[in-house]
Amino acid sequence: MGCWVLSGYLTFSWFGQRDPRFAVYWFPPLVYFAVGLITRMFRVGPMRVAMRAAAALLIVILVIPAWRYQRPYIGGYKEAAARIVKGYDSGIILFDGPVSGNFVFFVRALDPGRRFVTLRKVLYADDIRPGPGSEETLHSKEEVSEALRQYGVRFAVVSQKLAIRFDSQRILRE
Repeated sequence: MGCWVLSGYLTFSWFGQRDPRFAVYWFPPLVYFAVGLITRMFRVGPMRVAMRAAAALLIVILVIPAWRYQRPYIGGYKEAAARIVKGYDSGIILFDGPVSGNFVFFVRALDPGRRFVTLRKVLYADDIRPGPGSEETLHSKEEVSEALRQYGVRFAVVSQKLAIRFDSQRILRE
């Protein structure tokens, strides 16, 4: 078991990215050790029955809310891509919305001839998580207009429910 913990430590110490999310790989061995120590006390008959009942109750308590939980859903990408791909012969599409990869997927799936190109990072470059890694590339109405002309953008697909974080997004929607 010590090898399990040590291998996780050695593997992730060589990464250039030190992020708290990598701690998730430490949970299995730590939980295994904690549960192992606790379960040693429950080898007696009545305690074993009590632990099985507690485990069943815990499962029910966790499963019911999980079953009722409404997961967020993003839709409309296929319809938007189909409207452009089937209505026109070619063009450059500027996309501004959440999960841009979904839109790109449908454009490529519906356009096997690759007649359309999708631009996603003209207005701003965004890291996976909003923060210091995000940078706005266009700042004024003139810059947005010039970029649309320079790149030859024929279509703009924008999400109506997207939280506006940059002025260039607001300008594009206007």
